[in-house]
Formats: sequence, C-alpha cells, structure tokens
Amino acid sequence: MIIRETPDSFWMVQQPDHAHLSGLIAEAWHDPYFELSPHREDTIRAVYSHDDSWLPADQTPFWNDVQRMPFSFIHYPSALKIVLYTNGINILEQEIPYSALLVSLHYSSFMNKQVEAESRFLRQEEARQHRLKQHLEIRTEEQQALLHYHFDLLQFCDNLSLYLCLNKPGTSKEDEHPFFQEGFKNSDHFAFTGHQKIHAFWPTPDQVRLRPFPFKSAFEMSMKTKKVSKLAIQENGLLPAYSQTDLSIITVTISPE
Repeated sequence: MIIRETPDSFWMVQQPDHAHLSGLIAEAWHDPYFELSPHREDTIRAVYSHDDSWLPADQTPFWNDVQRMPFSFIHYPSALKIVLYTNGINILEQEIPYSALLVSLHYSSFMNKQVEAESRFLRQEEARQHRLKQHLEIRTEEQQALLHYHFDLLQFCDNLSLYLCLNKPGTSKEDEHPFFQEGFKNSDHFAFTGHQKIHAFWPTPDQVRLRPFPFKSAFEMSMKTKKVSKLAIQENGLLPAYSQTDLSIITVTISPE
C-alpha cells in the first residue's frame, strides 16, 4: 500500500493501481531507441505488472504500531515483502521471462545486504537473473545496455507514479516528498533527454509538469485512491474503515514545463 498522511486521514493507493499508472507512463514514453527496440512490449508488461503480487496484501491492510499508521510499502515487514516479491516474479517468469528479469532487477535494487532475509533474496534473484539471461541469450555489451535501459525506464515510470501517489495535488517543491525534491533518481541515464535529470513540478492540483519532458505530448491519467478517516479507523478498526471507504479518482495531466 502507498500511503500519504494528512491531519485527519490516510490517502491509500493499492500497489497494483500505482503500477497501472506506471504502465500508462511507459506507453507514453517517446524515445525512438525504445520504440524500435526488441522487448519493448515485454518491458511495458513488466512496468504494468511489477506490483501485481501486492494485491492480496493491499486488500487487507494492517496497522503499524511503531509508525502509528497503516503499513505502507516503505515499512512493510521484510520477510512478508520478500514472499510477495518472489511469488510475483515466479508467476511472471512462467509467462514472460524478459519481464520477470526486469522485475527481479527492480526488486533487487531495494534490498539491503546487511539484512539476512534480504541478503538471501538477493542471492536467489542473482541466480534467477543469470539463468534468465542465459535463456534469453543476453550476452553482448549491446544487449546488456538495452536491458539496463529498460530497467532504468521501469524505475522512472515507477518513480513518476509514486510522485503522484505520495504528494498532495498541487504541492509546492519545498513540500514534496523527499524522494523527489532533487529530481528522479537515475533519470539522467537517458541520452534522448540530453542526460539531464528529470524534475517534476505540480503548479495546479490537476497538472504535473516535467523538465525535460520525455513524452511526445501531454497526456492525462486517473489515479484510484481512498481517503480513509482516522476517526473511522479509531472507531471501527483499519480493515472495516478501509473497506467501507469509497474510491476517489484524482485526474492529472502530465505536460511539459
């Protein structure tokens, strides 16, 4: 679950809904290198489905006593998170091996080798990545570079979607979530934007602007979220409060600065 806290509520976005936004972003990406590259469709599928394994957990959110809020993806227990990650990659590997390779690389990038469970996950996924590269015949420097380009794209799409989920619509730059105040991590890897780091700005509640702009034209997206009252949680418990809260739709246009 992705959570943004306000004084009286928690805005909660299910991870698969966030991943769907990421997929829409990937489809709008306007780099000729990507549009003509092998595995384009498999990359877009990886972006769309990278958080599908979170669905059962997000349908039954539970309370984090330490943070005094529902468990978010940031503080979710490592052991449980790794089970979700592994199951998701296993399913994807049976369907689209290249997509599974990208998602394995994506999840591995979050792991801390100093945590035993995460270190085991890293070893498991390193073996999977080696196996999948052999199966997909990814051997040359050019093929490796393309794989890393697709990985960087997945992470950018994920981060832009998280930007929409974690910030209040129309927030000022200084009040943004700290993940994004200095621009999107690794977004300077893309040659077609001049290796400039991509920055986002939210001048109005229904418009996000990017500099530089990596898409062909402005496009609109709608985000599913729930504004769950803290009072309802206190009176009824988290799961009933979440289940009884209606979905809200936040529509945003992504445009150049």
